[in-house]
Amino acid sequence: MTFAETITKTVAAPVKFNLITWFVRLDASFREANQLKNTKARNLKDMGITRKQADTAFYRQFAETRH
Repeated sequence: MTFAETITKTVAAPVKFNLITWFVRLDASFREANQLKNTKARNLKDMGITRKQADTAFYRQFAETRH
């Protein structure tokens, strides 16, 4: 077996990208973050988080590139 044959046999299969799955995950992420953003301060206090923490969680979704 030559070096070239070894390389071609050990290369990983390409990652499959499903656009529909990506949109569904993006939509779910936005809806969850938006619901947290629109939660009243009284309910946030019951959950043990501040408005600043809720806002940080909401705006973080636009900075992440994991989608």
